[in-house]
Parts: sequence; C-alpha cells; structure tokens
Amino acid sequence: MTSRTIGSIYPLCLICIYGLAGLVFAGETENFRFDPDQVLRFAEYLYNEGEFLRAAGEFQRYLFLAPAAADADSVCYLMAKAALRGGDYPRAQSIIESFTDKYRNSIFAPRLGIYGSIIEYYRGNYNESIKLALAESEACRPLKRLIVALNYVNLGLYDSARIWADVSSDSGHVSVNPSYPCGPYERLSAELYLKIPLADTVPFKNPTTAAVLSAILPGAGKIYCGRTMDGLYSLLLIGLAGWQAYDGFHDDGSKSVRGIIFGAAAGTFYAANIYGSSVAARLRNQIIIRKVSQGIQVEIDLP
Repeated sequence: MTSRTIGSIYPLCLICIYGLAGLVFAGETENFRFDPDQVLRFAEYLYNEGEFLRAAGEFQRYLFLAPAAADADSVCYLMAKAALRGGDYPRAQSIIESFTDKYRNSIFAPRLGIYGSIIEYYRGNYNESIKLALAESEACRPLKRLIVALNYVNLGLYDSARIWADVSSDSGHVSVNPSYPCGPYERLSAELYLKIPLADTVPFKNPTTAAVLSAILPGAGKIYCGRTMDGLYSLLLIGLAGWQAYDGFHDDGSKSVRGIIFGAAAGTFYAANIYGSSVAARLRNQIIIRKVSQGIQVEIDLP
C-alpha cells in the first residue's frame, strides 16, 4: 500500500473516531439532561457556587422530570430560596404560593411562611413586611423579631426597632418548632440592638415645626432644616413681591394691576414656602434614615 493511499485513509479514520465519540458524548449528554438525579446534583452545585437563578431553573427542571419524588417539597423549598437569594422576588413569591398549595403539611412550610415578609423587606415595602411578619406563626420568633426590627430601622422608628431587637425581652421563648434553625437570629438581633441609635439622639426635623416657622417668617423653616441660602432666597423673593404689591395698591388703589399681580405672586410664594419647608424637613429626615440604615448592615440569613 503506497504512502498516498495511507495518507487518504488516515483522515477517514479520524473522522470515524470523532464521529463515534460524538455520538457517545451526545448520548451521555442526553442522559445527563434527562436524568433527575444528575439534574438535582447540578442544581445543588450551582446553588453552592452562588448561581442562584440558574440553580432555581435546574430545581424546577428536576421537579418537572420527577414530580412525584419523595423529596419534591424540599426541592421546591430550595427553589424558592434560590429565587429569593437571586433577587427574583416575583418568581420567589410565585414558588411560595405554589408550595403552599401542594405541600401544606411539609416540615419546610413554616420556613417559607416568613419569606413573604422578607421579600417585601427587600422590595422596600417596610410597612407591608411588618404586617406579614406579625401575621406569621411562632415558628421562629427570633427571626420575626429581627425582620420587624430591621423594617422599623428603615422607617426611622428607632425606639420601636430597639424594642423588637431586644432579645432579652423574649423570656427564653425561641421556637415552637425545634427543626427550625433559630439560634443565629438571636445573635443577629442582639448585634442589631447595639447598633440602633436612641431616637432622641438622631437630629430629625419636625415637618410641622418647619411649616409653622415659615408661616411666621418666610424662609425660617428652611433655615431650621439646614438650608440657609434657600431660606434667605425665599425671604427675599416673598419680601420683594409683597413690597411691589403694597406699592402698587398704595399708588393706584385697590384696582391696581401691578398690586394684584404681585399680590398673587407673593401669596403663591408664601404658600409654596410653607409647603416647601415641610417637604425639606421630610427630605432631611429621609437622608438621615438612609445614612443610619447604611451604617447598620445586617443580612438576613434565609432559614
């Protein structure tokens, strides 16, 4: 056999070898894609690696492939947890609702019960989060206390936040469900309690006080809120408009066009100044609350 013939057969052999290997690999890939155990292991791997949204998708595929599996409730629970940790709150909420319908008696049901409150907390709906937490069972009181306290911190209600974060007021009551991990939340609440400032030490400004001050002396409410230049500008603007209105009425009588125009402007500026002072106080308080909240970083470990 000539070297030319061998040279033509060699590529053909390589093609056959790679083709067979491709068929084998494709078969193994198909087996992996449709083998529930492999899918579950891959989902758990993704979750442990922090790929939460991909893990949630793989958990969902496992439940599709093995809907009657004995561990379906625990996988559904992990799927909700992965979606929540991944920040996909609508998906997490949908999974929780589905779990409640299918696995009402599961040991994981009490854990998911508090997730609705956690979702609203991460969404910034603090009052709704408090409402959901308070409506939840006593499966893990330390976690409930922690969530409520964190919500009150973000609302700027520091006295209420300290009350809820004070674990010493619980009289040793931890949980009615021993399988629910509650210990870490007592420690987090205790740490949070030490970080929450006393309400009377926070330099909040009263919106009503700001409005009253500006009603007495235009611009005074904004100066009270720390916006000195804005307050002086308001005083100057209203003063000039009022003086022009007075001068117009003094020169031309009650039907003075100049007096009417500047009088209306002065009245509008005066009312806007009162309202703006109240708004300035609220904005200042929001900035203070945001700074305090940023200085109190407590991440909720999902049970």
